[in-house]
Amino acid sequence: MFLLGWGNLARRSERHFGMTFDIGAVYQGVPRTTLSFAGRACDSFGLNCTDVTSDPTFQSNVLSEQAKINRSASPARFFPVISFGFGYKF
Repeated sequence: MFLLGWGNLARRSERHFGMTFDIGAVYQGVPRTTLSFAGRACDSFGLNCTDVTSDPTFQSNVLSEQAKINRSASPARFFPVISFGFGYKF
């Protein structure tokens, strides 16, 4: 996490209200997805059903789609943070 901030909630002056403001970014790590399918797939008429776990073409397409999702999700490893804080000293 990298934040830049301004303010002080625990002021030493006679003012009772304090405020803080922070802005920055958090590194969450590279997101990874996992796709897996099991069962049977049929055509639109309910015929020609095949087991998808043993179909190498289907599994190749699943792995290709998983790689495509991982590439498109890689910018999500950073996300912005904006934080406001308000305090009152008794």
